[in-house]
Amino acid sequence: MSIRCVVSAIAMSFVCVISCAQADIFAIDNEFGQNAGTVDSAQGLEFLDLTLTTNMSYDQILPMLGSGGAFEGWRHATYFEVNTLVNNAGIQVDFNPGEYYSTPNLVHQEFVELIGANWDYRFADIGYGSMGFTQETLDNGEQSTFAVIVFEQLENYGAVFSHQSRPLSEQFTDTGHWLVRENTIPAPSSLSMLAIIGYTTSRRRR
Repeated sequence: MSIRCVVSAIAMSFVCVISCAQADIFAIDNEFGQNAGTVDSAQGLEFLDLTLTTNMSYDQILPMLGSGGAFEGWRHATYFEVNTLVNNAGIQVDFNPGEYYSTPNLVHQEFVELIGANWDYRFADIGYGSMGFTQETLDNGEQSTFAVIVFEQLENYGAVFSHQSRPLSEQFTDTGHWLVRENTIPAPSSLSMLAIIGYTTSRRRR
């Protein structure tokens, strides 16, 4: 293939990347380690890996969000923000808070691996998933949670649970915190495309 054809194909792909970038969800490195963040470019938010906050109570983590705390600059995501992240990842959730949704979709598995599998009952052949506290306090005084679960004994059916309440002062080995912060970095697809164009141009000049 000629250089002209390569550049032309890349240019066409780049236009698609620009127009589709709003739906991009991808892992990034942050201060907590490699791939410890997940960016939802449509919302302009970075979600922290749930395994990093697992087994911490809601009351315990609140002071850690303030100045000088381990999670300074982060905050609890709202139910709407987590629900939107799940939808943007390709898991179509269209229900009222508290209802149950399931489908035999591999997207659930990919999502859980991306955001962090802290609800892990594979040892009991039940399944695994991602579960965390959201910002909302429910009418019973307990904190709301949001979970995406893959049930292995049900042929990997994916399920989504929302507004399952848990006490603010208790720690749970299967529950973390949906922490977010603003992040508007370009999607890797866009960056990769620019790198390819630069590389192709530099080779042509030699």
